Amino acid sequence: MNAKTFLIAHGEKLIVAAIAGGCGLVLWGAIDDPSIRPKEDQQAIEAKNAKIDKVFKTQNPPVMKEPRPYLDQLLARISEAAPITPTMAWLTNPPDKGRVPDQLQPNPNGTKDPTKITPPQPPTGGVYLYVYELLAPEVGIEDAIGSLKISVAAPAAAGAAARPRVSGEAERKWERQDKGKIENTGRHLGLEVQIKIGENPWKPLVLPGATPEGLLPMSAIPTSAVTIPTPEPWQLHKLRARVIASATALDIDKPLVERPRYTVLVSAGQASAGPTEDTPLIDKALAQIRVQKGDLFKSLLRPAQGALPPGIKLSENEKRFEGPWSPVAEVGATASVRFALVGLTTAALPDNPAKTRDVGRFLLLRLFEQGGERKWMKKPLEEKFGVGDVLGKKDVDLVSPFDGKKIRQDLDTPFVVDKLIKDQERVLYWFVKPVARQGGGKRKDLLLDKKPVKTDIIELKNPETGNILVLTKLISVNPPTGKDVLFYPHRTASLNEREEFTKAPSEFKQYGLVPDEPKKFKPGTGPLTELYKAKADEGALDVASYETDTDYYVFPDGRIAWWELVENGLKVHDPEGVMTPKAAAPGATAPTPTPEAPEAPPAATPPKGKPPAGGRTPAPGMTPDGLPGMPPGMAPPDMPQPGMPPIPPR
Repeated sequence: MNAKTFLIAHGEKLIVAAIAGGCGLVLWGAIDDPSIRPKEDQQAIEAKNAKIDKVFKTQNPPVMKEPRPYLDQLLARISEAAPITPTMAWLTNPPDKGRVPDQLQPNPNGTKDPTKITPPQPPTGGVYLYVYELLAPEVGIEDAIGSLKISVAAPAAAGAAARPRVSGEAERKWERQDKGKIENTGRHLGLEVQIKIGENPWKPLVLPGATPEGLLPMSAIPTSAVTIPTPEPWQLHKLRARVIASATALDIDKPLVERPRYTVLVSAGQASAGPTEDTPLIDKALAQIRVQKGDLFKSLLRPAQGALPPGIKLSENEKRFEGPWSPVAEVGATASVRFALVGLTTAALPDNPAKTRDVGRFLLLRLFEQGGERKWMKKPLEEKFGVGDVLGKKDVDLVSPFDGKKIRQDLDTPFVVDKLIKDQERVLYWFVKPVARQGGGKRKDLLLDKKPVKTDIIELKNPETGNILVLTKLISVNPPTGKDVLFYPHRTASLNEREEFTKAPSEFKQYGLVPDEPKKFKPGTGPLTELYKAKADEGALDVASYETDTDYYVFPDGRIAWWELVENGLKVHDPEGVMTPKAAAPGATAPTPTPEAPEAPPAATPPKGKPPAGGRTPAPGMTPDGLPGMPPGMAPPDMPQPGMPPIPPR
């Protein structure tokens, strides 16, 4: 028998024998392996087993959590008797069961029984709450050169249909049946209007139909602007108002009683985002009132004692409330005489022509009115005044802009020249430009810098009020040049301040010594992040370009400047169209500034440094540290002017 035949006949047997032998060797190796044998003897093993058995026998039986008494609660609620009302009332009013305790959050001590909290309180079933929102009114104030235009409007609120338990309407009634008719109310009684002049405290503004406390009934709120004489020219005037209201309010600072009748909660401003949030709001309010703490509980208004608008009386169940103050509206009041500083020079003493003194050169303009039409003098009067002189002239022959005839008028102001200061630093503008990053690369950082110059200023003082006003010398301002340079205040061409003041005194605007500085924000914070989220919500295709990895700047006029990462360039968001070319922009002149008229040889330079401001009430346009923000006779910094970019409110 050859090998091939042998393998065919006996190959399977040989393979099975080999496998069996291998298995036997593995089994014998496991049996013979000393590492799998216990290291301890039988006595030690039995001792451990005895210890384990002892521990098991000493354990307490498991304690299961007690189930909640759902059935008892259900039976208790079913056993309550519904209020008995006439049949017709059942067709129009649902049974008033309120929000029972078990529907609310547990008390701090773990129980939901309001009688077991400290201090004890009775059950709160049947508490039917309403929320009355006191919104802020709208106010406005405008300068009318010698007078102010005041506008006041009551707050507007959504209708009652969508919000049956929450309202901000001028008058609202809630009726329900609970052992008889119960009527809860909330209503606006009127507005309290106040005015602030300069840094003086707020005081009542008595509009037509108001009380001496400035309380204006709803029926007397003017439908159009009211013109009043300017209380104090050349001062910053601020205006605010708030709603005076009444409500059949729940006394939230006392323990709840069973089924209270008058249950209105009064909120300062909007309490919930809309109808879908009203029910959670009421539940949260009741839960916090029961425990007498919580953010919502603290924010609810309490009744306020005070006078009422004329002709208004409260009912027996009503209480008086004061709403939140409106956003403040402000304006710099002006008069019919405007003035500006040309510069400092010298002049002969009035009583001794052989000697000279330091004086300021001023431009004076007067507004004329004829037949309801107003016009400014075509050519300003230039005069010189020194320290101690009253700024103004009496009985001056002026040329009428209407017919060209001479007319005798006064060019007087309440100010006296107090100080002359030379070489005061003035910032013409702030500018932002890209600069190379450390380490190079396409991406850049943004640098904020300023353009300072030396100029002259004069301090004026009102002897009657003690207020200080600062005039800055009129100069020419050229905008910066260069690619990717943004600056504030923005202007499209050179500006000659003297020409613009003469041409349009009412519209002329000067930013003072130091304009507002652009604000710096870190990446991932501030307005740019909000803008990015808004673009993402809109699904904008260029949303990625609204991200940055370096500091960025927000200008006072609303512009946002950042280094965007898609095309690696400076990007600007200009919501107010500040950089959009205007068709005819007053203030734009030729690029080359007009030279000023030569002045007389200057006298000795007064001490340098900014004028002290301590203990004085700053005039309109002045910063808190005594630096001027605008000269008198100019429009206030926050009033948009024709040809100039609108400035958003701060």
